[in-house]
Amino acid sequence: MRGHFGHKTYVDKHGKRRKVSTWCVCYELPRQPGESRKQKIESGFATRKDAVDWFTKKAEELRQGIAPADDRQTVEQYLTSWLESIIDSVSPSALHAYRNYVKRHINASAREHPPC
Repeated sequence: MRGHFGHKTYVDKHGKRRKVSTWCVCYELPRQPGESRKQKIESGFATRKDAVDWFTKKAEELRQGIAPADDRQTVEQYLTSWLESIIDSVSPSALHAYRNYVKRHINASAREHPPC
């Protein structure tokens, strides 16, 4: 598996590129013949050694055929879990209002406008 390591950078308000104090790993996922190239970036490593260790472990998992977990979620999935997590911390009327808003405006809109 191919990959490379580096510091994350950002552009400050004066247009200068600045290094962030964390390391990142950019790597390619395995692909089938005829499939386009897919790259992923993992960041937040304190040292280069941490990044290399993580990359070595990830490469071994991919060699063994362990599929990478897709940790993305839809807005609907996120809002459903959020509503469940706030049940004990808000009043019943507020919870009712939040549920109605999510149902009426967020989830209904997603069904009316499917992705391109």
